[in-house]
Amino acid sequence: MVARLIYWGFTGSLIAITAATLGGVAALLRPNFPPLPLESYFYPKNKLTPGFKQYQLSRPINLLIMGVDPVIPASASGEFPAADMFSGRSDTMILLRCDPANYSITLLWIPRDTLVKIPEHGYGKINQANAIGGAALASRVVSLNFNYIPIDRYVRIRTSALSELVDLLGGVEIFVPAAMSYTDITGQLTINLSPGWQTINGNQAMQFARFRSDELGDIRRIQRQQSLLGALRQRIYNPALISAWPQIISIFRQYIDTNLTTEEMLTLVNFIVQDQPPQLKMLMLPGKFSNSPKDASGDWLVDAGIRQQIIQEHFQDKPVNFAENRPVPKTIKIAIQNATDHHKDSEKLAQYLKSQGFKNVYEIEPWAIAQRQSLIIAQKGNIQEAEWLQNLLTVGKVEASSIGDINSDITIRVGLDVNQRFMIERKK
Repeated sequence: MVARLIYWGFTGSLIAITAATLGGVAALLRPNFPPLPLESYFYPKNKLTPGFKQYQLSRPINLLIMGVDPVIPASASGEFPAADMFSGRSDTMILLRCDPANYSITLLWIPRDTLVKIPEHGYGKINQANAIGGAALASRVVSLNFNYIPIDRYVRIRTSALSELVDLLGGVEIFVPAAMSYTDITGQLTINLSPGWQTINGNQAMQFARFRSDELGDIRRIQRQQSLLGALRQRIYNPALISAWPQIISIFRQYIDTNLTTEEMLTLVNFIVQDQPPQLKMLMLPGKFSNSPKDASGDWLVDAGIRQQIIQEHFQDKPVNFAENRPVPKTIKIAIQNATDHHKDSEKLAQYLKSQGFKNVYEIEPWAIAQRQSLIIAQKGNIQEAEWLQNLLTVGKVEASSIGDINSDITIRVGLDVNQRFMIERKK
């Protein structure tokens, strides 16, 4: 509890100072944004309470977060003109929703190569929208192509901010599942990481987050970004980092562009600073590649049916609960990934699920390290189905993220608790 309050106290200060220094850049309204200001949805909880605790969120809001590649330097010095800091293509795009009704935060990663309709420009990759028309067009494109989701505000972050943050935190501990060697020409970055658990610095964190030269390209990269986000959260919670906060605040002012006002930012901080943290869900827009994942010219073709389900269930003011009051369909795709020291653990679990009538159970490549507790991954945000399986198996914990097998509905990363649950005999 103390660590969380310390962390969010820092976050509140960072947000407030960032907003104050952005000045005219953080104007309340921009073209193609909602005609009414958001203040009508942010109301004082207690005007006598000092600081951000007086602000309260009264309805769900959607923020578009973009990690933006800067344009090519205009001079040999490598300096970027102010107007060009945030005018490049979006290397990362995340739709974030804060919902006070169920006290949750949902992050939806939109693959950078997603094929979309760009008004007045035909069809193209979604990462081009910011470069063509800035944050306003990027927000319009997301809304137009995804069920007309209202985009209330945006936050644009220079991708180089990640390196600075990790260095100021003294590095983060991360598991690198396989060797990574690649030259990122766009990011002007040489990637060379060895597999295994390690504490990585800022440059290495950029390598980990940007690497896309594997069998799933940008999709695998999104999975790594979700893992890195989890590692950063753990590191930032460390109270020993208090002395680094002023420097972090000072540096981050130059990396962020947003149209959130100071009051709106403080309200979002207050939404998170509670006795219990909000439920966190990390999703990815499902689909398939138009050709080879390694082909940079290829597109990510969104699965329209699952897109509809994700948006209706997680991003509408009156969400549709597709799993409510119904059993888990026996046709769901369940991937089994062994994360123990013996293959019989995953085999036994797969056999058990098949005996329960599940028709699409399959095993995938084992996880590289053993883990005590099984992880039931709601790959497409289908938390109710994952919780139903958890109750059936009486093992594991549920996580709403997209770090499992991309072809699955549920991925079960089998831990040592499965051995205890099924009393598996092991032959030496």
